[in-house]
Amino acid sequence: MLRLYRYTTQQAAEKSIYSIVFSGITEPLGAIIGYLILRPFFNDVVFGILFGIIAGIMVFISIEELLPMAREYEKSKVTIIGVILGMAIIALSLLFISINFTQYINNSYFKKYIL
Repeated sequence: MLRLYRYTTQQAAEKSIYSIVFSGITEPLGAIIGYLILRPFFNDVVFGILFGIIAGIMVFISIEELLPMAREYEKSKVTIIGVILGMAIIALSLLFISINFTQYINNSYFKKYIL
């Protein structure tokens, strides 16, 4: 999206706005079409697989595209340190959430009424 915006700012403003709107509309439209096609197949396993694929794509994009772009503007090691600290914070928060969640699963009230 940023590259499209950067490229189109050199063109006429009207063409730029049309291309950005078209780029923004395609994502929700694809999500709706995908949901309608895949709705009969959705279960917990499929959601787990889809979330794993999406997370991998997001990590790939951040490392392959965003990190080099950030390095162009900031030559120091701040960008690398920020990425590593961000990933560590997310990993620790997921760890603490999973530890806290297993305590609720072991509770008989949770097993009886929630699951």
